[in-house]
Amino acid sequence: MGKECTLHGWGYEKLNMLKLSVSNANSKMGNIRSISMPRIKTCATGVPCAKTCYVSHFDWRTTVRNAYDNNLNLWLTDPDGFEMQATAAAYGSFYFRWHVSGDIVDERYFDMMCRIATRLPRTQFLAFTKKYDLVNTFVEAGGTIPSNLHILFSSWPGYNVNNPYNLPVAYVAFKNGYCEAPADAHECSGHCEDCAYAGKNCWVMGRGQSIVLKEH
Repeated sequence: MGKECTLHGWGYEKLNMLKLSVSNANSKMGNIRSISMPRIKTCATGVPCAKTCYVSHFDWRTTVRNAYDNNLNLWLTDPDGFEMQATAAAYGSFYFRWHVSGDIVDERYFDMMCRIATRLPRTQFLAFTKKYDLVNTFVEAGGTIPSNLHILFSSWPGYNVNNPYNLPVAYVAFKNGYCEAPADAHECSGHCEDCAYAGKNCWVMGRGQSIVLKEH
């Protein structure tokens, strides 16, 4: 057998033993890889979008639901193993998305997201979250969000976006015409891969900027 391939000190054979579920592509993300979590279980308590979450259109499938639950269980029972395979999943990718479904699990999980982004500086990571307080607490404690980890606070009507550090905010343009986004907000193209490779919108937004996503 040839020389063992290693990834930042982790053996390739050990990485292959882990069981993290990773999505390689879908109609919205294109070929951008992503890791998801189960909705509701990992979302902020009392989020108003729970009953209308677009993930409900596909997580009724047993295979999808089991994959998301598996990821959460792996994080809760073996966080080091989760981090190793998540790093391996993003390694070599130019772009990577956290949580097409679900949200940042807890403070340690967000620490892990930051470590992976630091470990893979050539990869651009994207995550939307309604766990504003979790992110704010991280920054208040002196934490630094890596420049290649793009965190957007996800807004919803009637849900207060606590945003003292002026992080980018994503708004929804509802089918009935209602939208709370400022007039200068960018408009989502609906195809993450197109924006990623064009170097625009969510992948490059700075503090104080915002974007509008059409209701699914």
